[in-house]
Amino acid sequence: MQSLEQIRAMSDDEVIALYNSIAPSTSPGVSFWADELERRSRERATAANTLLAAESHRLARRSYRLTWISSGTSIIALVVAIIAIVTGK
Repeated sequence: MQSLEQIRAMSDDEVIALYNSIAPSTSPGVSFWADELERRSRERATAANTLLAAESHRLARRSYRLTWISSGTSIIALVVAIIAIVTGK
């Protein structure tokens, strides 16, 4: 039997190969290896979700800035229009 550190240091392919070699002769404990693969899958999904959340946050900040720029531009256009109406130009 291998230690948890050794199992976690293995690549997915190594875990699958070990699982396949043990599975025919072992009934109990085989689910441990499947659980390990599931844990790794969740770990990868968490990392992907973290990257997605960071990108979403950056997009929200950019949208916020663009909203302020658009509002400022609209105010400037309004002032210019009022001046043009008042001066008759």
